[in-house]
Amino acid sequence: MKSGPASPGLRRICLFLLAANAAYCLVTSLGGWAPAWGMFSRIERLEFTLTDRGGAPVDLRRYVPPVFYFANGDVLAETAACACKKAPGSVPWTLRVPSAGLERTLCLP
Repeated sequence: MKSGPASPGLRRICLFLLAANAAYCLVTSLGGWAPAWGMFSRIERLEFTLTDRGGAPVDLRRYVPPVFYFANGDVLAETAACACKKAPGSVPWTLRVPSAGLERTLCLP
């Protein structure tokens, strides 16, 4: 099977699609009106405290990617439970989410 150069019509279509995609990316990156950005702006910040066995605060954001949103207490609790397994010397951890009335002890020794 021989592979030759693409036909001029196919080449034009590909260049048009590439230019349209690049223009769309440029326009959406300049404005905060894009649907994806609006979705994240409506997520309320979930206030919580996470402490180790000595009562010292634990920074849960060390264990998650920089752009990570805790949308509810259950996701937060599961993430904290996973993170405390990486620091077994300071367990158990206590998670408190006042707005949800949630208090959990995680990773019991």
